[in-house]
Amino acid sequence: MPSVPVLTAALLLGLSTTTTATAIQAPHSPASNSTAPNSLQQISTQIMAIDDAVEATKDDPSAIAFVVVLPEFYDDARDIRDQWTAARKNFNQSNQQVFFVRGQDAQFVLEASYINQAPAAIAYRNGRPHHARTGTMTEKNIQAFLALAFDNSAPTTHAPDQTEYLYDSMNKLALANQQAPAAKGACQIMLNLHALIKGPYAATYSKSDLDEMTALYNQTKLTLASLDIKDQSVLDQINSTRAIAIKTWNKRTNSTFGFGIWSDLALVTGDTDSILTWIDQGLENANSKRVAQSLADYGQPLAQLLINNHRYQALAMTITSPDQISDQLAAVSKLADEITQIDPNSSVSYNNLIDSATDQAAAYHAALLMVGRNTEAWQVAQLTQNFAGPQAASAAICAAAINTGTLTDRHAFLVRNLDQQIHASLIQAMNTTFAVVPTDD
Repeated sequence: MPSVPVLTAALLLGLSTTTTATAIQAPHSPASNSTAPNSLQQISTQIMAIDDAVEATKDDPSAIAFVVVLPEFYDDARDIRDQWTAARKNFNQSNQQVFFVRGQDAQFVLEASYINQAPAAIAYRNGRPHHARTGTMTEKNIQAFLALAFDNSAPTTHAPDQTEYLYDSMNKLALANQQAPAAKGACQIMLNLHALIKGPYAATYSKSDLDEMTALYNQTKLTLASLDIKDQSVLDQINSTRAIAIKTWNKRTNSTFGFGIWSDLALVTGDTDSILTWIDQGLENANSKRVAQSLADYGQPLAQLLINNHRYQALAMTITSPDQISDQLAAVSKLADEITQIDPNSSVSYNNLIDSATDQAAAYHAALLMVGRNTEAWQVAQLTQNFAGPQAASAAICAAAINTGTLTDRHAFLVRNLDQQIHASLIQAMNTTFAVVPTDD
């Protein structure tokens, strides 16, 4: 088998025009002796046919070549081919070819594309793999894959195996201090994964697949953040990806896809002013509903930024339900327990983690009160008390309410939980607000 050229994370994967690739025929019954799948001449012919079809997509932006890698087991291969045959009725153009490969041909296609498993589906555009997906697909999955392939505005999406290869390559580039290529690779991986996790076809992936892709997205973001952000070549790669992301958001008026990675990359570079400006301006123009929905979909990582800059109405938009706060506090509790297990003497780190989460939850409470979501606000208050205890939670909740001007009579009942000496100034501030502190009567 010809050797496969080494690709870096800065490159897209593709079949070389100088190598042989597999062409496609229908899967044959094991009883059939009409083919010789291991024939060098036949394999070469099949591969050259695929290679020619892929090359043709370079000259026609609308052309797509599909390669479906079938499993060895005949019944499974037949079923997959039948599914794709049925799906082809939705092809509304005449210049798409579908190739089915098995055996040695299939192995070559997989290795050349850095995919480890069959079945797999690859859509080629512009002379290279543009979308790839592995695993058995339902009719719904196939239709989603085809819709993605026909979508000219959709970013490239890799199969998990390809993404892992690119991630490893990107890490090697980062360790070798090749900052710009590493940044380009990281941005490409994040854009691909964001398209899969939050794009219009995310519902066709299983929860476990989405969880794995989300974890890899976060790992890649950490790698990107470890690069020299002051390096202009690194910034150029990040800014280029941000431009693609926000352009996608602007174009897809029925979706919030694009804002998540745009804001994530802004946080990586410390460009928080652009996030606040985008939110402030967006909430005042015709896009206000989409901006609000974008915050609901992607605003969780922005919580502390919004709190620090007193954007409490925007903060409330990031809260879809008290269950979201419950999940956050549960995650913090788990992390705090892990810290204690690793180092029983790490009380400072433990306390800082708990205090920070308590203050943030109290800010959520105040933000919900500010926008009139009172029932949810007090549900969050109860969650905060369950998490931090009545004393710490009550102090944080009352302080947040005073700072945001959302103090109510109901907060006065929390005074009883406060230590009179430790929280003397807070109690005084509350008593100043309430001429008479309400009682149980």
